[in-house]
Amino acid sequence: MYPYDVKKANQLLEQAGWTMGPNGVRQKNGQDLSFAYMSNFKDLGEFLQSQLKQIGAKLDITIVPPGTQTQDRELKGLDNMVDGGTQQAGFLNEDPDIMRVILSPDYIGKQAVPSLIGFKSDQLSQALDQQQFHLNDDTRAGLLKQAQQIIMQNALIVPIFDGHKTIVASKNVDGIFIGPVLFYPFFYEAHLT
Repeated sequence: MYPYDVKKANQLLEQAGWTMGPNGVRQKNGQDLSFAYMSNFKDLGEFLQSQLKQIGAKLDITIVPPGTQTQDRELKGLDNMVDGGTQQAGFLNEDPDIMRVILSPDYIGKQAVPSLIGFKSDQLSQALDQQQFHLNDDTRAGLLKQAQQIIMQNALIVPIFDGHKTIVASKNVDGIFIGPVLFYPFFYEAHLT
């Protein structure tokens, strides 16, 4: 949906009125094109910063300890970028219903599970809500596809990386169970055969 094209990105920003400022950061109406990024992944933040610099956007990186991201973002009033491809936000999940918890407008402003995005759309809300009740895989897949298209068309989430885990065990080890959330290995029943 969005091929990597720095030249086109720069053209679109120019067309939208974001002109290059003297400090190498685009400006519009006296305001810099800047984003806040809060994470405990410094390397990822620096990578994003270098990518955004190519189009004249500034990325302010704040490194925070794991487990404090949501609280720190709320205290600083940040609502720009947060990495969710990791365990902190739980985007890695075998069930796509995680999109409902993270993106549904129904969670905006609720303290228990706040929406990370703050985007309001009746279509997105309906698709995410309805998919959780369907047992028919084709119907559920259609609703999730509809939700994914809304998410991508509005750039609510920009996939950057997918953390993979490789678990290796000797062939004489049995009983290792891969957990359903975040794919953690469980060794409670592990034994030698």
